[in-house]
Amino acid sequence: MAILFISPALMGTIIIFFVKWVILTVVFYITGRIVAGINAKFTDALIVAFVGSLLSAILHWAFEIGLPMLGLPFASETINLIALVGAALITVIVYLPLFMHFFDVGFGGALAIGILCLIIYVLIEIPVLFFFPGLVDYTPL
Repeated sequence: MAILFISPALMGTIIIFFVKWVILTVVFYITGRIVAGINAKFTDALIVAFVGSLLSAILHWAFEIGLPMLGLPFASETINLIALVGAALITVIVYLPLFMHFFDVGFGGALAIGILCLIIYVLIEIPVLFFFPGLVDYTPL
């Protein structure tokens, strides 16, 4: 019988991924209902949140791993900041077409959903980080 060992860091990453997925699903559903009305379905919000979270994690990892491989003379804090900003910008570019497709809105509607999502997500994330400061690790590698 094989025993599967999962490191605490990997388990933490998996837990954070699912927590963000649930939070983003609720946020996307609420904002989708506000902007798109009846066209916004909970299952569509689940798909958008999953794909967006997965792409965000992959892009952040790619930036974090790829920048040091370029051999640029950055401190690790600078690389983390560049990785975070770069992945966030690319993730926004990925989310807009997802909103347009799944919520049946145009570019303006997708942009409105994105802005509302950002506002609501920040309002949810601040108390979560205040009460559970160890949930997300923002320290450089």
